[in-house]
Amino acid sequence: MLSVYAALSVGRSFNSKTGSAASSWLMRDGGRLPINVQVMPCGSVIWQGGRLLSEPSVWSKPHVSGAIGQTIEEVSVDETWARLKRDPNSYLIDVRTRAEWAFVGVPELGSIDKRPLLVEWQTFPDNRVDAQFAQRLIESLEVAGVSKSSELLFICRSGGRSLMAAQAMTAAGYTRCRNVSNGFEGPLDPSRHRGQLAGWKAAGLPWVQG
Repeated sequence: MLSVYAALSVGRSFNSKTGSAASSWLMRDGGRLPINVQVMPCGSVIWQGGRLLSEPSVWSKPHVSGAIGQTIEEVSVDETWARLKRDPNSYLIDVRTRAEWAFVGVPELGSIDKRPLLVEWQTFPDNRVDAQFAQRLIESLEVAGVSKSSELLFICRSGGRSLMAAQAMTAAGYTRCRNVSNGFEGPLDPSRHRGQLAGWKAAGLPWVQG
């Protein structure tokens, strides 16, 4: 799979055949650049035809730049569990797709009298970033009585989409957005299987099939 990283203005698209954006590329892991790629909002991530091409490894750093010069804290799954148990005003927000919730599973928080908020960052089945994500999540948080100072812990498959979601909500004024590093399934192991090396499942934290 082609991995592409870029630092372009949000929403800017370009055609690699013209060569006009070549100086903006930071890295290319072999092969030719795809045509008509686009940087999607809140994450400097490259997409093609509505499909996520990569979840950059740079996101595994302890802190990643967020909105308005702020940083998004990376929190391990064990620390996430500890914070959810310790702070009654902390919330886990799962931004994967409906298909992942149904077929891969979801974190089970019943033992600490909580449940995750499920809001797709990408819509299923077209895999497009939901332009209304922040508004939909804000409405859900307001209904639940969540303040903008509450700690929000975002989780996805392996930490990419959740970082973008945390950045979007930071931009919306929520001051304690965190990214759950390695996500629900973690990275691929040598056999190209997830859920073995790191992440919520690998740590043995509670989860249920959707």
